[in-house]
Amino acid sequence: AARADLFDGAACIVTPEGRTDGAAVAAVHQFWQTLGGRVLELPPAEHDEIVALISHFPHLLAATLVNVVAAKNAEAFQFFGPGFRDTTRVASGPPAMWAEILRSNQVAVRAAVEAMIEKLREIETLLDREAPMTEFLTQAKAQRDRLRHPKTPHV
Repeated sequence: AARADLFDGAACIVTPEGRTDGAAVAAVHQFWQTLGGRVLELPPAEHDEIVALISHFPHLLAATLVNVVAAKNAEAFQFFGPGFRDTTRVASGPPAMWAEILRSNQVAVRAAVEAMIEKLREIETLLDREAPMTEFLTQAKAQRDRLRHPKTPHV
């Protein structure tokens, strides 16, 4: 799957600590910039929180959604469409690799899980209240519509 523009505009997070050699950090920055990456520097704990929220936790959510459908009514899989397919795509990743990723960042992933449980409880109270539900969905749509991947005009 290699191609010349593979890393063009891709975020690359460098996580130096106080004892990290400045020349090594500069070399890593240069390496990723040469490949076209957008190099960002964060403390390790902030990196862990961010990748938990935008990568590790979404994988866990996708896998959970598939398992909930399988447990509640596996016949529903006969009727899936592009929304379900797109939402659960990442659940097809290698299970052993993802189990290790989730274990290695379990503190940040656990915090994301707890935040989601709290949000789901809030959402549960909105199900019979049209205006607040519409506002919740409107806020989510506005935030999602602001997302732009550097390689594409709209994602």
